[in-house]
Amino acid sequence: LLHSGVSALMDMVYNRGNCTVLVMDNTTTAMTGLQGHPGNGKTAAGEVGNGVNLEKLIEALGVEWIRVINPYDINESEATLREALDYCGPSVVISRAPCLLLKSKKPTQQAHLSPDACTGCGECFKVGCVAIDGQQINGFVAPKINYDLCIGCTLCVQSCPEGALAPRQVEVVESAVGLNILPDSTPTGSVHLLDNSSWTPHPTTH
Repeated sequence: LLHSGVSALMDMVYNRGNCTVLVMDNTTTAMTGLQGHPGNGKTAAGEVGNGVNLEKLIEALGVEWIRVINPYDINESEATLREALDYCGPSVVISRAPCLLLKSKKPTQQAHLSPDACTGCGECFKVGCVAIDGQQINGFVAPKINYDLCIGCTLCVQSCPEGALAPRQVEVVESAVGLNILPDSTPTGSVHLLDNSSWTPHPTTH
């Protein structure tokens, strides 16, 4: 919105357009290199600034129907967008969540599949998550979670109608050699050694 959308939204309101605008607010400019902008509260010199309040700005342009959603809540997002589309007049939905490229913390939970509960409906693949690969189970394609990429957002969990996907807590334990070890409760028994960027399964010995 702050890049070049303010004038377009103002024209839409002035001309009584019946349209829904979705503003994706991730506090940065992820598309072109994580540059700052007037909405993230930091100046070009990296100092704290008076960031633009999107809700007040949109209201000042004349929009009366404004809602803020958490894009990681599928039910809330869908219900709000349907309400916006049904509204007669200009409506704005602000989808607000931090850009994942700015997050440095390891996930505290990740999605895990219960193969016996999966029916191969494919709903989880529609999420379009890069952490979901395919694998053959019982004659159909089921999801296979890539734990190097899974951030624990639970979008695939929410999309699964059978409850075959569920979040599982990730426990990080500091090892004696300075690496982080993530215990794995899978039947094969393994631990995961974590470096600064990703972790790889290593079989345990008994």
